[in-house]
Amino acid sequence: MVFKNFCRTTLGRLVLYMTFVISGLAVALSGVEIILANGFQLYFNDYENASTDYIYSRHFYDEVEQYVVEYGMNYLCGIPGGASVDFPLVISDEKSDILAIYNAQNLDREVQQVICKVYFSKRGNSGDILIFNDYQAAITNRLNDPLCQQIISVEAYYGEGLVGNSSIQGGLAALKIADTFKYAVYPIGVVAIILFICSFIFLMAASGHKEGINELVPGLFTRFPADILFVLTSAIIGGLIVGWIMFMDDIGGSMQYLWGTITVSILVAAACLFLFAAFCSSVAARIKLKTLIKDTLVYKICSFISRKVVSLLHAVKYLFTNLPSVPKAILIMAGIAIFEFFGLIICSNDFDILIVIWVIEKLVFTALVLFFAIGLNKLRIGGERIASGEDVVIDKKWMWGDMVKHADNLSSISLGMNKAITEKLKSERMKTELIANVSHDIKTPLTSIINYAGLVAGEKTSNPKIKEYSDVLIKQSEKLKKLIEDLVEASRAGSGNLEVELVPCDAGTFISQASGEYEEKMSKAKLTLICNQPETETMINADPRRMWRVFDNLMNNICKYSLENSRVYLILTKTSKEAIIEFKNTSRDELNISTEELMERFVRGDKSRNTDGNGLGLSIAQSLTTLQGGELKVTIDGDLFKATLRFPLAK
Repeated sequence: MVFKNFCRTTLGRLVLYMTFVISGLAVALSGVEIILANGFQLYFNDYENASTDYIYSRHFYDEVEQYVVEYGMNYLCGIPGGASVDFPLVISDEKSDILAIYNAQNLDREVQQVICKVYFSKRGNSGDILIFNDYQAAITNRLNDPLCQQIISVEAYYGEGLVGNSSIQGGLAALKIADTFKYAVYPIGVVAIILFICSFIFLMAASGHKEGINELVPGLFTRFPADILFVLTSAIIGGLIVGWIMFMDDIGGSMQYLWGTITVSILVAAACLFLFAAFCSSVAARIKLKTLIKDTLVYKICSFISRKVVSLLHAVKYLFTNLPSVPKAILIMAGIAIFEFFGLIICSNDFDILIVIWVIEKLVFTALVLFFAIGLNKLRIGGERIASGEDVVIDKKWMWGDMVKHADNLSSISLGMNKAITEKLKSERMKTELIANVSHDIKTPLTSIINYAGLVAGEKTSNPKIKEYSDVLIKQSEKLKKLIEDLVEASRAGSGNLEVELVPCDAGTFISQASGEYEEKMSKAKLTLICNQPETETMINADPRRMWRVFDNLMNNICKYSLENSRVYLILTKTSKEAIIEFKNTSRDELNISTEELMERFVRGDKSRNTDGNGLGLSIAQSLTTLQGGELKVTIDGDLFKATLRFPLAK
């Protein structure tokens, strides 16, 4: 933990960078040392033999030969000397007599070795000069060529300490260093590699962290875009390497600049290693911050362009989507027309290509039209099935645009209708169960109240008020009992849970029964009942008990709400398909209520609610009529109230 915190400090990072650079230089120098030692064969040869082999290698011989040829040519042409050299040169004739000596202060012919010897032959006054590396070849040429005047030789010598600025001196210095460290380089290299790898790992681990801060912290280099930083780092490292190469070409392998060359090489390598470590540390921090890709300039530019393109496409899509179908079709046809126009312009000189494009376009257009027609057909079939009450989810395959929206809307309508119906049925069932349960719970104590009220009324007492109170109690209890029974019946009838036994019945019988049953009641209400019915039977399928309940409810309403001294009509009409029963009366009170509201439960035509009744009569009558396959319709015209029953004729 202590070392971890130390690595996150400024001093710790500096130590890691120095360790990385120094160990990297050590690894590089170790590699160069191993290459030189193997190249000079120092593991199989001593320094003396290795240096001699290097001196007489082809590389050095070619370099010396250039100077030898230059001095020989200049001598024969009458030009003294040549380029500055640090090794002795001796020009001799055929008899080995010395004609000229250059760099004589370094010459001790008794201890020197000949490195290179070249022979020259000059032909007469023509000035032609022939060069030979072999003495016998030169003599043979002279014997065969009578114009050849003389033969000279140029010898180059070498001895310890004689080479100054030639490339051989640098090679020998490198050879000396390689021989000195040829065995020590391996343990040094291993330690350097371990330090190099460990320092790199610790640098990467410490990147993005600071001492005393748990969160990741962007560093200095993370402020630059990653790709720009990569380009800058690569450019600087590349520039340093190119500059180093140019420097090495300029100075060659001169011994005079040997240590300067080594110093510059080490500084360039150290700078490259430091820049590489800094760049890798920045990359590691970006990876930890998860911003490596997002921080690049290329990503930002591409992201900006993509956002603008996406926004433009969304705008075009929004505009095209929200256009009505007709303008949308116009735009599509205009696009096709523009495509055809440019096709005509481009292919106007090549009729065959134009025909091919035309055929392809028509095939694509025909396929689109067919898919569109298939989609419309699916929508039509789906609409018909929904209209018939089926649960439909329309297949949207091969649909697009407005057709997909329309298919979704139709499917939503179907699902919504089924959900609404299910919820309604559930609600009705719950209301029915609630009414039945509550009514049952109320009915039990109510029965006891009625019984005890009767017992109280039958008791002998001298107090006349008790008799009066008991009568009121019995009357109201019976009224409450009737309300509960009607409520249960209305609930059962509305939910369809009421049993109905349909049998052929004469509708006229119900007219006659109603006339007889309500004659006295009509008289008390000062109403005149007028009945009309066909002389022949009018047979319908109905449940007599339920049918009479419908008549009973309607006639009771007429007696309660009709205007005194008015006429009430009960008319039966027979058509080819159905029987129509009409109840007509004039309302005592103003009917400022709609027929839909009047048919609801607990709604009464007498808004003062002074009359008897609970507002369930019409609702029960309608439910019972529907259960028997008939139809009850109520109409209001001013003060005229009309209830119409329609039943199909029995077959």
